[in-house]
Amino acid sequence: AGVGFEQAAKKIGVSRRTSDFIKRSDPIADLGSEPEINRVAFDLSEGQPLAADPVQTAKGYCVLRFAGQKEPAMEGFEAERSQIKERLLQQKQLKIWESWMSQLRNSSQIERKKDFSRI
Repeated sequence: AGVGFEQAAKKIGVSRRTSDFIKRSDPIADLGSEPEINRVAFDLSEGQPLAADPVQTAKGYCVLRFAGQKEPAMEGFEAERSQIKERLLQQKQLKIWESWMSQLRNSSQIERKKDFSRI
């Protein structure tokens, strides 16, 4: 069988760090705010405790492991409700805008003139 994580990490000179529970929008201690880390972290579960691949960050790579899940407090949700609604609205608006621009590009005929300054 293979070696354990601690032994393998020690062999290559890296250390294991554990974060506290985080929210989707929170930065992770020592890693900062990296959307890819949060995406991968929140896809993990008891059934899939390890990410398929290490995640590349601005500081290198990290290996993520599911350690547990805690139900969010409702009072915290109520306090952030308007921010969550605003973020979801912005995401929907961006998706609609990108779809509309894509349709315009696909239905348009674009012609490039060699010397546009003489027109």
